[in-house]
Amino acid sequence: MKTGKLIIPAFFAMALSLWGCAGNDAVKQNINDLASQTYSLRQELDSLKADVNKTRQEEPSRAEALQAIKGSQADIMDQVSSLQKDVQSLRSSFEEGQHTTGKLLSEQSRTATALSNRIDVISQKIDGQGKRIDLLETSLKQVQTQQQQQSVTPEQEYAKAQDLFTQGKYPDARDAFTAFIKKYPGNKLAANAQFWIGETYYKDKDYDSAILAYEEVMKKYPDSEKAPAALLKQGLAFMETGDNKVAAAVFSQLLDRYPKSGEAATAKEKLSELKKPVKKRKK
Repeated sequence: MKTGKLIIPAFFAMALSLWGCAGNDAVKQNINDLASQTYSLRQELDSLKADVNKTRQEEPSRAEALQAIKGSQADIMDQVSSLQKDVQSLRSSFEEGQHTTGKLLSEQSRTATALSNRIDVISQKIDGQGKRIDLLETSLKQVQTQQQQQSVTPEQEYAKAQDLFTQGKYPDARDAFTAFIKKYPGNKLAANAQFWIGETYYKDKDYDSAILAYEEVMKKYPDSEKAPAALLKQGLAFMETGDNKVAAAVFSQLLDRYPKSGEAATAKEKLSELKKPVKKRKK
């Protein structure tokens, strides 16, 4: 600050010196310029002083702000440290949870495997029981069928076959009569069943099969009451096929074997018809 006071006398000394040496207007002008410059320098100096004082006054506020910033930074660091601890704690909890979850999943997997194996064993047992039940049901049905068959008399089965024939169900009736003969070959109705088998073929106009069925009656049951009827129907079947000579031979055989049967009279009539000469048509 002392520098400003020394500058003024120096300027005046220089002015006086210049005034003395030159003594003209130009010198005066220079002195005036120097004075003006001096004044300007003084103002700048005063301004600098004011700035210094202002800076000194602001230094405590800046220090406080700096201290506040430092304190805030310290708080932030504390918060960061606390957050880091929280993160570490969460990470530890997560890792522990993963470990625990892994154990639980492993235990659940073992339990599921054990249950699956148990279910397979039970399923196999159920399948085995199901097969056993099927066998028992099959055996029961067989027993029931046998009981039903035993409870039904041969006469009832024969009557069922005749009902089928009466209804015009000739194939079904034929099967029923055939089954009857196989089941009851020694029954007194077996010859009748064989005769009705021939009748089913005759109704279906299968005369060749009918002839063979009637022949079975004559071979297996020659003394049965159906034997005369079998011969008669066999002769008629031959007539249907156009073989009248064989038909006449069958009717003659019927008359020789069973002359007193009811079928003998019909056989005579058919023989008479066959012996009549065939009239030739006029051209």
